[in-house]
Amino acid sequence: MCGTPDSCNAVPWFWSDHYDTSLQIAVLSPSHDETVVRGKPADGAFGVFYLKKGRLPAVDAINSPREYMRSRTPVAAGARPITGRIGDPASPLRKLTGPRV
Repeated sequence: MCGTPDSCNAVPWFWSDHYDTSLQIAVLSPSHDETVVRGKPADGAFGVFYLKKGRLPAVDAINSPREYMRSRTPVAAGARPITGRIGDPASPLRKLTGPRV
C-alpha cells in the first residue's frame, strides 16, 4: 500500500453452516489428482484431503473443525502427506505431513 511489496502467505479459507452441518474449506481445489477421506462420512464428521503430485493444496472439513484447524498450516506449507496414513483418524495429523520440499 505504501510502495513496499509485502508477501502474503495466508491460506484462503471459507466456512458455511447449514442447519446442523458445518463446512470449512482451506483453499478451493479445482485441480487435484487424488482425494483422501479422513473419518467416516456416515458418522457426519470427516475431512477430505486433496492431493496434487503428492502435495496437500486443499482440505474440506465437514463437522470436523479440529481437522480443519490442524490442516491449515500443512496446506500453507505445501506439505507432502505420508501416503497411506492420512486417511486414518487415529494418526495425529501433525505427524502425517513432512516439510515443504
